[in-house]
Amino acid sequence: MKNKYGFTLTELIIGITISAVVLLAVLSFVSNVMSDFWKSQKKTQFITTLYDFTNKVNEYRQVYDGIFVIDNWDDNFDSIMLYSTGSTGVLFGVLDSETVQLDLASNNSVYWKKLIWYKELIPSQVTDIIADSNNANSYDFFRDKVFQNIYVESFQLTPYNTGALVNLDLAILVYYKPDLDGSDMSDLITGDTFELILTF
Repeated sequence: MKNKYGFTLTELIIGITISAVVLLAVLSFVSNVMSDFWKSQKKTQFITTLYDFTNKVNEYRQVYDGIFVIDNWDDNFDSIMLYSTGSTGVLFGVLDSETVQLDLASNNSVYWKKLIWYKELIPSQVTDIIADSNNANSYDFFRDKVFQNIYVESFQLTPYNTGALVNLDLAILVYYKPDLDGSDMSDLITGDTFELILTF
């Protein structure tokens, strides 16, 4: 016999259970869509910034005829200076975002936010770096000359043809995740890093 005044307790429990299952399925779908959208947006930003970086290096290559590679043997972060003898130059490298200086002492096996920066140099700084490449470590960079969406794992340079050309072996974290700071790079999921070689 049906209850004239509404649903029975059993019917209410069944209805709530079905609604909860449907709601969970909808929330899971929305979460996946939002995650895919976030990843797509990050990937677009990453590709755009990488394009900006290569354009900026090529732009300076048109101005300067000299290449000076600062090879940091103890780490995966080299630096490159483009310059003209007796004139100005520009320095590209991976920086520690805290000190805003070249990140030569960093341990590349530890997950951390490392970005590519560049600094325009006056003639005396160019001369100082050629005389002793360690001088580059003391220069402060400016926060407006940074490629914000390129999170670097490795930045290694190999000069060819007596320095006329340079190959940049670049390993990049596609998605930077602050909650992983300080963790071991070997724990990263395959696909979180992207490797490419650029020639300048």
